[in-house]
Amino acid sequence: MTGRRGITLIVVLVIVIVAALVGAGALDSGRAIAGVARTSADQSEARALALAGVRAVAEDLLEQRDDLLAGADATLPDELELWSDGERRAVAILLPVGPDGETLVSETAKLDLNRADATALARLPEVDDALASAIINARPEAGYSSVSDLIAVKG
Repeated sequence: MTGRRGITLIVVLVIVIVAALVGAGALDSGRAIAGVARTSADQSEARALALAGVRAVAEDLLEQRDDLLAGADATLPDELELWSDGERRAVAILLPVGPDGETLVSETAKLDLNRADATALARLPEVDDALASAIINARPEAGYSSVSDLIAVKG
């Protein structure tokens, strides 16, 4: 009889250990799912904030539309506050994209290398008449497709 009690005790102990392991696994699984949900929510919030930043810039530019059409330069602050609830706030920070640190660069001020003539190219800094002609003469029929195509031009 004592042998049966010992085996019963060992079986009960094994069942309790297995149940504890299953419970711990379920708890870890729940934590992992909660972590994934938090990460997904953070990504959705970041995406929504980025879109809100783009909308804020678009609205600011829309307010300047008449001046822009008249030839004025666009002006934007370095930061745009998107919202604030007292404890937290969302701010869109405009990063410099221009060669001189401008936050906006007019597309009309850029030169299409595949359409420009030698005269227009020669007006660029560091480009003389000889280099402009070399760029035009070396231009592939399909046009330049990368900077490395342009770097390969001798002149």
